[in-house]
Amino acid sequence: MAETFGLDYVIDIPFADKFNQDVGNKVYLDHDMYETIVFNLCSNALKHTWNGRVTIRLYIDYKDKKKMIVLEVSDTG
Repeated sequence: MAETFGLDYVIDIPFADKFNQDVGNKVYLDHDMYETIVFNLCSNALKHTWNGRVTIRLYIDYKDKKKMIVLEVSDTG
């Protein structure tokens, strides 16, 4: 879809082995709900961006000294 609209589409997700090693703990989530949320975020980013870029990033960050996994979907639309 991004190619059809002439958008830059950047996916910045670490390799699974490295990411799992960095996370260290088990992550519990509802896979179906997570898939629905990610699909919706990506779909909206593509739908509302007329030119520019859509970026998807997955990374580890810290808040109040607690490790968290961040999924970031951003666009220039």
